[in-house]
Amino acid sequence: MAKIIAELNPTLRGWFNNFKHAHPNTFKWIDSFVRRRLRALIRKQEKRPGLGICREDHQRWPNQFFAAQGLFTMTTAWKLESRVRENRTHGSEGGDGESRFRPLSQRRPKTNSTNF
Repeated sequence: MAKIIAELNPTLRGWFNNFKHAHPNTFKWIDSFVRRRLRALIRKQEKRPGLGICREDHQRWPNQFFAAQGLFTMTTAWKLESRVRENRTHGSEGGDGESRFRPLSQRRPKTNSTNF
């Protein structure tokens, strides 16, 4: 299983980088599809027929099982990426803590000088 996940992770990362601006439900669907197919592979290795979609399979190999194996999840990556994006748009990317905008009380008055 570790070998399969190691081969699968670069592909999942590439897909995420290409489609990271997609709707978040897309990533949930892809993550669940990948885990379902991995469960089906485990079933096949155990010589048990099935698609890996029954409740017993999910209980036997929960999502945490695949996370512990190191499976890349697009949903988690999207959440991290959205936090980074949110920090960039709100201006909290670090620095000395000073804002480039001054409060009204500290602004210099504008001078009305018209040059004709």
